[in-house]
Amino acid sequence: MPDPKSRARLERLLRGNFRPDDIKDLFLYLRDHCDGRETVADIGNFTAHHNERDRGITTRSTREWFVTARYCLAAGQSVDTQKLPPVAQDYFRIAVQRIDAKSIRDKIGLKHLQAHKIMLKLAERLTLNQDGTWALPSDCTQTELCLVRYISGLMIVKPAFDADRLSEEFLAVLKSNALITRQEIRTHETALKILVQLYAVAAMHNCVVQVGDGTTVQLKGGVWHGTKIEVGAAVPMQRVKLQAPIFEVPVSPQIHCHSDLLKHGAQGWDFEIELGADKRLAPLR
Repeated sequence: MPDPKSRARLERLLRGNFRPDDIKDLFLYLRDHCDGRETVADIGNFTAHHNERDRGITTRSTREWFVTARYCLAAGQSVDTQKLPPVAQDYFRIAVQRIDAKSIRDKIGLKHLQAHKIMLKLAERLTLNQDGTWALPSDCTQTELCLVRYISGLMIVKPAFDADRLSEEFLAVLKSNALITRQEIRTHETALKILVQLYAVAAMHNCVVQVGDGTTVQLKGGVWHGTKIEVGAAVPMQRVKLQAPIFEVPVSPQIHCHSDLLKHGAQGWDFEIELGADKRLAPLR
C-alpha cells in the first residue's frame, strides 16, 4: 500500500499546486525506500542532514576531485616517477575510473577493467619516500609506465552524477513505491524532472563535505558558464582555487533562476537559496 501522505503530496504537485515542502518531504520519505538508488538517497540525506556530509555519492565524488586536482597539479607536465605526489596512492586507485573506456583502449591498448586492476595493484607496490612522496617500483613494466604517464597528464572533471540520472531514479522510486502511475509519468515527466533537479541544487548548496583528511569544502551553487545551473567544489591550492562541477542542471538559468541569483551567479552564491513557489531557484529570504 502506498504511503498516504506521500501520495497526497504528489497528487497536489501533479495538480499544479506546487509547494516546495512537498518535494522536500518526498525526498525524506524516498531516501528510506529507494532500493539502493544512490542519487535519491543522497539528495534525501542532504535534505535531512544539510550541515555536513561525510558519505554518499556526492561526498565520494568530491573527495575524488580533490585527489585528482592535488595529484595532477603536483605532478606537473613531466611526472617524476620516483617522486610522485603524496596523494599518488589514492589517485592510482581512482584515476582509470574517471577516464572513458575508449580513451584507455586507444591510448594504452587495454580494456577499462584491465587498466583499473593494474593501477590498483601498482598502488600497493609504491614505495613511500621520506619526504612523503612515492616512487614506482623498479620492476615496472612498459605498460604500467605508459599508463602512469597517461593518467598523470589528465585532470578529469567529472560530476558525481548527471541530472537525468537523478530525475529518472526519483521517478523509478516513486513508481516502485506505488506513488505514481505510468500515465502520470507520461503526462508530467518533464515538469517533475526539472523540479527534482532544481531542488537538488538547493539541497546541496552551502552544504559542507568532509574531504577525508581533515579538510572540508562548502559546495556552492552558481551559474559559472551561463548555460546551466551548477553545484561546484573548489580545491584550495597555492594562490588559486580550482573549481569543478559536482552536479549540473542543463536548463536555462534565465528561466529557472530569480534575477538576484543571475547577478551573482558567476561568483557562486554566498547566501542561502531555495526552490520557490514559482518553481524557480531564489535567495532564501
